[in-house]
Amino acid sequence: MKKFISFILILGILLSSSPTFVFASDPSQNRESVPLQMPEDVELEEVLSEEELKALEEAKRKEAFEKAVSEVAHLNYGQLTKAYLLGDFDSGKILEENNIDSLVAIASTSKILTVYVVLDQVKEGKISLDDEIVVDRETALIGGSSYELKEGEIVKVEDLIKAAMVVSGNDAVFLLSKHIAGSEQAFVKLMEQKLVDLGIEDFQIINSSGLPNYTINKQNMLTTRGLFQLSRSFLMDYPEILEITKTQEIVDEGRKFDHTNTNPILGVVEGIDGLKTGYTGLAGRCMVATGKILGDGEKTSDMRLIGITMGSESDAKRYVAIKKLMERGLSLYENRLIGLSLDPVETIENEDLVPSEIKIFPRDSKPVLTLKSHNIREEKTVDEINSPKKNGDKLGTIKYYNGKDLVFETDLIVKEDYIESSTIRKLQILYRDLFTSVIEYFQYEGV
Repeated sequence: MKKFISFILILGILLSSSPTFVFASDPSQNRESVPLQMPEDVELEEVLSEEELKALEEAKRKEAFEKAVSEVAHLNYGQLTKAYLLGDFDSGKILEENNIDSLVAIASTSKILTVYVVLDQVKEGKISLDDEIVVDRETALIGGSSYELKEGEIVKVEDLIKAAMVVSGNDAVFLLSKHIAGSEQAFVKLMEQKLVDLGIEDFQIINSSGLPNYTINKQNMLTTRGLFQLSRSFLMDYPEILEITKTQEIVDEGRKFDHTNTNPILGVVEGIDGLKTGYTGLAGRCMVATGKILGDGEKTSDMRLIGITMGSESDAKRYVAIKKLMERGLSLYENRLIGLSLDPVETIENEDLVPSEIKIFPRDSKPVLTLKSHNIREEKTVDEINSPKKNGDKLGTIKYYNGKDLVFETDLIVKEDYIESSTIRKLQILYRDLFTSVIEYFQYEGV
């Protein structure tokens, strides 16, 4: 009976969500559906299983979120965030920005720095990814986003890193900090030193998680520029972290833990494979995202961008801001290969040499990030060729400009040997030229 009532209830919910539904039993009528009502004496919890209730709650949350997104989709970056940045991973060049040098609360994006320090410790052999740590009571009581660690359970360092980057486990990073430095405050010293080593001077770090301390009214803070520099260096030193951050969810049946990745545009924007979200009441909603577009290897090379949005007032505003920023960047820019060409940039005839057709190429190539709509202008300086040349010999220079900016310069060279013509060959050329001149003369005189 309960299963039947459950079926009727769910059917009623579906019908009520489709106001244009037409009953098949009466096709002549074009009327709105009438939602079925649950009997007054039956509670929702009594007819739906726990799994069904979760699905229903998730559907409601999704509907509310989509509605909120639609209401802010028209807003610009300035209305969606307190600061934003779009940067090139390879060169470190900042492509788009606003308010990136003001200190802002970074919330759980702090875990980028935390995990950076942890992986440094692994690299230096001070700890191992396979180290097993016993969860203490202090860790089990950590609030906020959680890996739901329980006192007495044993977890590996590797699993704690995954929990930090995928589900933003505050308890996970707290336990890691104690394992490495003995206490979180001692670990904070390592975090601060890492920032200094990276050349980042403007910061405030109080813990490993990014949770604010309302007692002293302090929280982790960086500039958006500093957060970009940190994130870029992190990915350069530990690109393997992307194998973790692109994970859609963490499922641990033994611990009855099942949570999706906090990254809201993972699987939504093509190419996105990391990096970290953040939220506190003081910081607002923050996001560091990174994505990669593959090049064709002939005209373009792979391109990775890093986008950052800080201080959004809602999940919907953060979602719209970071989605717009990354979609725009990944669609408008490309890593264009400059100087890589199968065809010569210049061809010169010199019949004193063999072959007589001298093909000139750039010595080197370089990927240059540019808008797809921009043309790269070339300026060539080619030397006079009056002697034999060997493969690799320099014959001038070529400069490439993106607008007024010089983006690349390299030598012009030959890619084969050019030897001096033989005496017989030179006589053949001389007689040919003489004969041609005589013919042209008589043609001109009308003879």
